[in-house]
Amino acid sequence: MTEWIVAGGAGDAGCEHGLPPGVTEVTWPRHRRNGMPLVHGFTVRVPAAYRARGADNVALSYFHPGDSESFYPKPALRTRIEALSDGAPLEGDERDSAFFRAIAEHAKAAQPNTQRFTDLLGHTHAIVWHTEATLAGPRCPRPSEELPQGIVGKAMFLDEPVRDASPLSFATTEPERPYIQFGTPLHWVQAEVDGFGEMVLEIEDGVGGANYGSGNCQIDLENGLLDWAC
Repeated sequence: MTEWIVAGGAGDAGCEHGLPPGVTEVTWPRHRRNGMPLVHGFTVRVPAAYRARGADNVALSYFHPGDSESFYPKPALRTRIEALSDGAPLEGDERDSAFFRAIAEHAKAAQPNTQRFTDLLGHTHAIVWHTEATLAGPRCPRPSEELPQGIVGKAMFLDEPVRDASPLSFATTEPERPYIQFGTPLHWVQAEVDGFGEMVLEIEDGVGGANYGSGNCQIDLENGLLDWAC
């Protein structure tokens, strides 16, 4: 059964923007290639039929790579960030940088409730699953380390305050313009990724500040697939 979430209303589905529960500044998802913290798009309750991580995981937070789908730093810097993201030790002046230390600490932290995805442009997206306890827990401030030369935070909204949370609600009938959708049929545009099952989350362009080029994003919650279409 398809379920729809729309903006506004009583907020029974969750919230768009704001700060997420269930993470710390260390475990806040980061972009693998530029090291910056991803943007928290929304946190919503997941209908029972789509709880791919088990019945106790009742909600999820979605993180995306920013307004302009982010960007890559120069090759040498990107190579080091990717290495740190994969667990490599800090080298030289990196030990004196809060930014590089944060990437290294993030890579070492246990994050069993996080799913990571790579879109067709090579950018990182993430979902963090929540139990009722973590959903009701404190909201985490967005990491704010000083960025090194060659890393610009504008595309990831790091140059502005986090937008205030706004309510999201479940629709009782199919809306004219779904905002977030669980289940098929999906509005396939490119269908670059094969193998999608039934436990699918679809996100429209602009939701939570995401930029899908006037298209949408589809995530297979069970099989760990993501198709970003424009």
